[in-house]
Amino acid sequence: MLRSPLAKLTEETVEEIYIELRGTESIPTIALMFGVSIGLVHHINTGQSWSVRWYTYPIRKKQTSIEDIASYYPLEDSYPCQPFTDQWGYE
Repeated sequence: MLRSPLAKLTEETVEEIYIELRGTESIPTIALMFGVSIGLVHHINTGQSWSVRWYTYPIRKKQTSIEDIASYYPLEDSYPCQPFTDQWGYE
């Protein structure tokens, strides 16, 4: 794979981004780690930039199901609501 000598990333750096995309770091965090834009990391994730023939894209898929979203907010973290009482004792 031939790239411009002015390219900001090398093949080794892109491989490290692939590894991070398979992990748990967010895309903005990965962009900060490597000093590139969020858009570039997104393009690498979807194969629009630095694509490799045998990879399946996107590397990191979006969480779309409610079960995936709910896993970040478990019910164990909830607490019971107290009834409202104002300063005069009215409910």
